[in-house]
Amino acid sequence: MIAHNVQNLGLRQFRDILVPVIEPAEGAEKRVAQFHSRFLGRISKEVLVQLEKLFTDLNVVDGLNKLDAYELNGSTCRADRRAQWRHTGNVKNDTLTLKHQALLSYMADLERRIASLQAEDSSTKKQLCDECEQLKSEFAVCSKITKIGKQFVKSFQAKESINGSI
Repeated sequence: MIAHNVQNLGLRQFRDILVPVIEPAEGAEKRVAQFHSRFLGRISKEVLVQLEKLFTDLNVVDGLNKLDAYELNGSTCRADRRAQWRHTGNVKNDTLTLKHQALLSYMADLERRIASLQAEDSSTKKQLCDECEQLKSEFAVCSKITKIGKQFVKSFQAKESINGSI
């Protein structure tokens, strides 16, 4: 995503910023194109390699994939539960002939299943919360990376303006 955005930092944007300040004006277009290609080259050689290593070391992609899997699994379980609890009006194929003991036994079984589903639901919620906290910490790292990238761009522009004025 970052590589795509950096590479799409267009020559036009460089032109809009740099052409008015480059002297002599005749060679400005050519110099801007050179600055642009050097900037993209440096970003791809230095910053993107560091970002890739950081994302790999922190397992950011694996964390996002796990969260997607938990969300998908949770929605599937909820759909299954709705199907299981759909009222059909027919308990064990013959509601009218069930005896009192069989009905009590069935109710106890339902209560056990409800407790089991509630325990499963709370453990799934806990896993999602843990994954969410992990992603928050990983996104904090991403904001630090963005800050570093912006500082790199500023220092690069400062160096290029010094080189351009010489």
